[in-house]
Amino acid sequence: MVTCIWTDLSTFDVEQARRFYGRLMHWSFHAMDDGSGYSIGSSGNREVAGIYEMPAFFQKIRMPSFWMTYFKVEDIDRVVEKARTLGAKVELEEESLSGRIALIRDPAGAGFTCYEGEKLNSPPQIGMAGQWGGSELFVSDLNRVSGFYAELFGWSFKPESGNRYAVEDERGQHVAYLQVAPNSEKGEKEYWAVRLTVSDLSAAKRLIIAEGGKVLITYENESGTHVVAEDPQGAGILVSEADTKRSGPEIYPPKLEGRIKWRAITGLVMVYTILATKAEWAWGIFFLMWVLPDLKYGTTHFMEPISKQEHPILYWAVMVTWILLSVAILSMVFI
Repeated sequence: MVTCIWTDLSTFDVEQARRFYGRLMHWSFHAMDDGSGYSIGSSGNREVAGIYEMPAFFQKIRMPSFWMTYFKVEDIDRVVEKARTLGAKVELEEESLSGRIALIRDPAGAGFTCYEGEKLNSPPQIGMAGQWGGSELFVSDLNRVSGFYAELFGWSFKPESGNRYAVEDERGQHVAYLQVAPNSEKGEKEYWAVRLTVSDLSAAKRLIIAEGGKVLITYENESGTHVVAEDPQGAGILVSEADTKRSGPEIYPPKLEGRIKWRAITGLVMVYTILATKAEWAWGIFFLMWVLPDLKYGTTHFMEPISKQEHPILYWAVMVTWILLSVAILSMVFI
């Protein structure tokens, strides 16, 4: 089984890229502590994508800045060998503490990375603002690549409206999309485009242009309105507007099956203890305990989910209200 598990940007000016995607996607960044210069972009508490400086060799051959899609495979040696026999070019093979990778270009020239390991595991979040929403292969001729991916990964291509195809694995599970488009729309090259999901597509288009990027085409399909664009350093991106039905924020880290909910249990114990002992001052402590995780993860819940990146004024209004309430309650007892 082959799954989509990560994406990153190889760029010339990392700081400029961080500023641009920080504004476009509301991502925050932190550098890896291994000295590699690799930066991780996060949406709230969830790691979304990586950014790193273009390797010297690629800069020397004037490789343009690019986003890369990673597919997890079980046996990378087998995949690399088979890709070569199917007419692909293997440009890079590396092994590190995080696992083994191989950068492969399909027969039409679209590049992707295969990964064998357990460290990278941040699959796309479809339709959610601030997230990587999956990847889409843009080609001018389906027949040039369909047989390659069918043989290499066991994928099939299910036609949708227009020239768009849903890419499915052997079990019928969705993997990605493929879009057949003329060069006049997609550009001269074939490529895997990463889909970045924003809350306001019109605002995103204005920002891309204002920051020095390019908006190439805008199109619609059954999943909404999308923009094919280039960031200020020339990396191609596919920007889509969030599905409001599915764009609620993740408040805490991904849930683990069977995980004991100590925070919720502690909160319930505190509530009943306060009611039983009539220790009214303890409500101040309780509200502070409620607020601290929300400050850490950038999301809260007040009648409905509220994300700091999507509704900053409302988010801070709720946070300040809880903090002031806590201080007011504690001050009645201790001041």
